[in-house]
Amino acid sequence: MKAKKEKMIAIFITQLEGNLSAGLDIDPLVKKLGKLPDVELISVQPYPGTRAEIGRFASSLAKRSIGSVVVAGCSERLYGKLFRDILNGAGIDPSSVEFADIFGQCVLAHGRSKKKATACAERLIGLAVSRVREAVAREKIEVEVKPSCVVVGGGIAGMSAASALKARGIDVWLVEKEKFTGGILNRLNAVFPAYVEARDFVGTQRKRLEEGGVEVITGAKPVRVSGHVGDYRLELSDGSELEAGTIIVATGAEVLNPEGIFGYGSVDKVITQIQLENMLLRGENPGSDIVMIQCAGSRNEERPYCSRVCCTASIKNTVLIKEKYPSTRITILSRGFAEYAGDLDRAREMGVEIIRYSPERPPVVEAGQVTVYDEISDIEVRLPFEHVVLAVPLVATQSTRDLAEILKVPIDEYGFMLEPHLKIRPEEFAPRGIFVAGSAHWPSTITEAILQGYGAASRAHELISAGKVVRTSHVSRVEEAFCRGCGRCYDECRHGAIEFVDDDDGMKRARVMAIQCTGCGVCVSVCPSGAIKLGGMSPRQTDLTIEAVTGVRE
Repeated sequence: MKAKKEKMIAIFITQLEGNLSAGLDIDPLVKKLGKLPDVELISVQPYPGTRAEIGRFASSLAKRSIGSVVVAGCSERLYGKLFRDILNGAGIDPSSVEFADIFGQCVLAHGRSKKKATACAERLIGLAVSRVREAVAREKIEVEVKPSCVVVGGGIAGMSAASALKARGIDVWLVEKEKFTGGILNRLNAVFPAYVEARDFVGTQRKRLEEGGVEVITGAKPVRVSGHVGDYRLELSDGSELEAGTIIVATGAEVLNPEGIFGYGSVDKVITQIQLENMLLRGENPGSDIVMIQCAGSRNEERPYCSRVCCTASIKNTVLIKEKYPSTRITILSRGFAEYAGDLDRAREMGVEIIRYSPERPPVVEAGQVTVYDEISDIEVRLPFEHVVLAVPLVATQSTRDLAEILKVPIDEYGFMLEPHLKIRPEEFAPRGIFVAGSAHWPSTITEAILQGYGAASRAHELISAGKVVRTSHVSRVEEAFCRGCGRCYDECRHGAIEFVDDDDGMKRARVMAIQCTGCGVCVSVCPSGAIKLGGMSPRQTDLTIEAVTGVRE
């Protein structure tokens, strides 16, 4: 009979609907885990963690002297908060809950060998047991949230977010680097799906801002941001400063300059859809023969993504042209329209011809003629034109990249801002209190940008309404006596958790803003003087972790 100890450990294994048992020998694994010191209970469940299932498990712990839990199978990123919240209600400190991703790191890594995968799982769970046995309690961190927000970017996403927040009684500043709000919409003739004039649509949005009382600052952009969630300080390029509890990023995107693509810049009368919008806005007739080419600069090696707005823009403009100039012959060269290309059937009914081409045999644009291989009919077609119109993608702006650097938020390989997780934390960045909307994080249609603006506003309002942010976390701490102010920790911290303050001796030294710190430990690894220590990892816990991995005891 195993002697009871003050702090026993339970292991919760989720089989992921049989995926674990298909790659692991569960029964032998459970028997070996049962021999680990301090392990009192092992529970094997068939499904990923649900509230009801975790709740039943938590209830079973109350009958035993269990103070720590290891969860094996579920991803900590997906289920960490759910498990810790429910187990906390059963008296288990969140610091005493560890995860072992035996599916991703064992089953998938050793998929062809059950024996190797099982041995891997045993080591990984053993490591988690060793860590949780010596777990250090997390710090409780609490900060007040100022009831205000700065929205950076005055396009449709930013205007929507600012109006929505102001309507809920929140003080809002809308900062736009251009002299006027509206973004790309100012260059459009009409907006889809309502086909209303873009200038009227933008005018309505500007009126909402004015009537709502949103303070609009144009011709300026953030050049420095300091502080933390609940208390951000923004310095603008016009010299002014703003203080706010939250920030919404809605810097948008820009249209690619397709120089050298399908004759753009070298063949006369080759223009982009945005230039066609300008022609229609001025009331000009684009001609009796128009050839539109889709995916000009996208869905290729350099930009493999679909820009989403291109198909809709092309179809919208064909409908408007055919309505005003019914005799105009319009041919669209496409690689296949996206399902969100609205009014495609309407365009066909109006006489618009669609030819499918392949990237292996792209259209060739010469003076007055486009030659294209029709993939469906298996014939080569020559099309005369008065204008060739290219549907080019949206790309990330330099201002988005610059702001990402200032805010210490990540960007992807194309320059768009990255969210921590699309489904779990949408419209949110790792430094809490910073949210994103619109094409700053991916090409978005007008409708999507508006909805994302409302979504970001809703999340910002939720944070502001709470009045404060409370976290329990392991964070880094700076031992000021050893800090020499080199700045390496500040440069490497991607969460904006490091700031420099003037010390009494006149030196600048690093200080960790605990509410921003995620406990990633990067600052610890780059500090040349060893001045930064990471909480939650005691020397004894480190030794036990190494022993569990190597099997070597000192």
